[in-house]
Amino acid sequence: MKSLVIAVVLSIMNAGGLGAATSVAKFPTAASQGLQYVRFKMVPCGANLPRASEMLTLISGGPLQVGFVDTQGQAFIDILHPGDVTIFPRGTLHFELNVGKEEANYISALNSQNPGVVTSSVSILTLPLRSVATAFNITQQAVKKLDSTIYASATGLKKTSKSGCVPGRDITVDF
Repeated sequence: MKSLVIAVVLSIMNAGGLGAATSVAKFPTAASQGLQYVRFKMVPCGANLPRASEMLTLISGGPLQVGFVDTQGQAFIDILHPGDVTIFPRGTLHFELNVGKEEANYISALNSQNPGVVTSSVSILTLPLRSVATAFNITQQAVKKLDSTIYASATGLKKTSKSGCVPGRDITVDF
């Protein structure tokens, strides 16, 4: 059986771009395999924060700044150009950010039929106010102010003009 990733049931389009995933309805052999295949078309300065283990191949455009934080708190950041592949280990907080001037087209293979997205900023700020304030060593008022600037939705590709991202500038692992 084959599935056209472009013509799928599950697709999310928003300011950050398009994510189109295979679905069991269109691709029945995927049922209970524990896998998901997603095609992304990310606009410049668009970002994605998935939660599953992931193998990502940049097909065209970008480049992408990618990275994850391991269980020891060490960050691993890299820049991907077309043809490059990276892997994000299971259970790591990770991200993808299009730092280029062109739309980034990439494919991700994920280790779950329902990989989902966990936007860390949205998720953290759903915890009790004093817990977040304690974790960041800031006042509860500072948490409320931060919460007022966060995306309303945890799903889909993100894009903001407030992040300081300028397409094609600062293509480095240090930013």
